[in-house]
Amino acid sequence: MRKAYISIASLLLFGSVLMAQSPANRTAKTIAADVLAQMPAEKQAEYNKMINDLKGTGEEGVLMLVNMINAPGKGSNAQVDYALSGLTHYVMAKGEESARLATANAYLKALDLVTERETKAFIIRQLQILGQDECIDALSAYLGDESLSGPASRALAAIGSENAGKALKAGLMRRMGTPKTQTDIIVAIGPVDDDFTQGGLQFVDEVKGGNIPKEFIPSVQKGFQTAMKNGVLAGYPLDSLKVVLKDGSFHPVDSDQLSFEICAIQAYKNACAKAGPVLTEPIMKLEVVTPEENMGDVIGDLNKRRGQVEGMESSRSGARIVKAKVPLAEMFGYVTALRTITSGRATSSMTYDHHAQVSSSIAKTVLEEVKGRVDLV
Repeated sequence: MRKAYISIASLLLFGSVLMAQSPANRTAKTIAADVLAQMPAEKQAEYNKMINDLKGTGEEGVLMLVNMINAPGKGSNAQVDYALSGLTHYVMAKGEESARLATANAYLKALDLVTERETKAFIIRQLQILGQDECIDALSAYLGDESLSGPASRALAAIGSENAGKALKAGLMRRMGTPKTQTDIIVAIGPVDDDFTQGGLQFVDEVKGGNIPKEFIPSVQKGFQTAMKNGVLAGYPLDSLKVVLKDGSFHPVDSDQLSFEICAIQAYKNACAKAGPVLTEPIMKLEVVTPEENMGDVIGDLNKRRGQVEGMESSRSGARIVKAKVPLAEMFGYVTALRTITSGRATSSMTYDHHAQVSSSIAKTVLEEVKGRVDLV
């Protein structure tokens, strides 16, 4: 009888240990440690699960990770940066408004708790991505800080609301001690030239007569480079843009580098919204080697994936080689699907080819999901 009681007690104890280790009972500290240990994740599904777990820790998890950020020169912050940046983008998805607000409030609280300048700048960059009007007061407080006014200004400009614009202008006015901001630029924007192959910003200075002093021209260029990281449609980066700086004006006392940088960011937001921006997606070059009898199924599957078959060849072994270009968004799970429709007899290889504009219907669907500017497409 005694042995039976001992066995039952052991089973109960073992069950308790298992319960303590189950996901439902993990602490924020445990989840944060697990996320850092597994970053960067090898598979998208694993990554999404980790970030979703981190989201569930709320303010406690964010503050815990922020406290793990090392001061400059004291160690790498790559894993913490990766986790927090991933969370920042994750909570911007459709249906995550409550999580976005909770994360933003956690970052705002962290701003008051940390003292290291680099850590504050990192937090402000996260607010630049997910912040809305709830962040305006906190960000405005840094407009008078020489070392953080730049990140704070860019964050306010990215929020882009009427209240954010008023706060930004008021901050610049206080900074310069003048009743109005003495900075204006006139620019023309459009696609890059055909022979401009390096990507990014093609910046052309055509200012004559010193209307904008030479020392402020780089600030205008920097403003556009910064702004391109957040496209006007949905916050996705703009891969290329040509900006021609035509003219402008300045005040010999009140104008400074920051005011020209912010002016460029505002010009970008206003002009790009009127320039017919489009959403693009990566297109992949695909080669499929398949038996002749499976050709129809392979091509039919590619058509369902918005693929464009560009040619077919015969290999020395008698197999057929199908060459096509297919949007990357349609290729997830393709290897498994190809194995199924050919009974494992086909192989494929895929490389990046170019970016191409998506259809209006797809663009609208994507922008609705991420709460983007559907009105611009």
